[in-house]
Formats: sequence, structure tokens, C-alpha cells
Amino acid sequence: MTFNSTTTKVISMSSFFANYAFKSKTLKKSCEFVQIAQKAMIQIEQIHLLHKELQKNIQFLSKCMTLYANKKRDKEFTLKKKNKVYLLR
Repeated sequence: MTFNSTTTKVISMSSFFANYAFKSKTLKKSCEFVQIAQKAMIQIEQIHLLHKELQKNIQFLSKCMTLYANKKRDKEFTLKKKNKVYLLR
């Protein structure tokens, strides 16, 4: 935004004013940008921690679900010698 708000020698006005016919407002001062960046870094750290916690929870739930699903399955093959078997074609 600072590039568009600086006045040029050729047209003696800012390029933003030449395009939109009003002066642009700078959003924040540089010290405010530093504060915003610091808050953003803290939020990023919190998001990373939350992501790791969610990942652990999903892994735990996945293990629990597999244990529950495997309880209902037979671990041994149920066919015995001389049993009839149907083959699919």
C-alpha cells in the first residue's frame, strides 16, 4: 500500500489517487504491525499445539476402534479337515 500512496514526480500525485480519485489511508503504523505479528506468532504456536493434541487424540481413537472391531472377528480359521467348501468363480 505504501507504493501506491507515494507521490510520483511525473504525475505529481499518487498512483492510487490517479486510479481511484481519493487518497488512500495507510492501515497501521509500523509499530502496530510488530504487535500484530507478535500476536500472530503466539496464535500460530497455539494452533501447532492444538494440532499435535488433536493428532494424538485421533491416533488413540483409531487404536480403540480397531481393538473394538477386532474383538468381533475370529482370529482362527474356522474350517476343519473334510469340511465342504464352496468356491466362487
